[in-house]
Amino acid sequence: MKRRIYEDAGLPKDSFIALDDFDSLENLGNYLNTLRENDTEYLRLGHIHRRNF
Repeated sequence: MKRRIYEDAGLPKDSFIALDDFDSLENLGNYLNTLRENDTEYLRLGHIHRRNF
């Protein structure tokens, strides 16, 4: 989804992955692989919204 849709819904900017943040599917895939290999970054995405909601 587009970043604007999530932000308009009131979600914190770092609590989701917006597809339009990436200029290619390859870059998105690379980022997802980075998250898969980096527990700290992965957990950060999942826990930011819990502090706000």
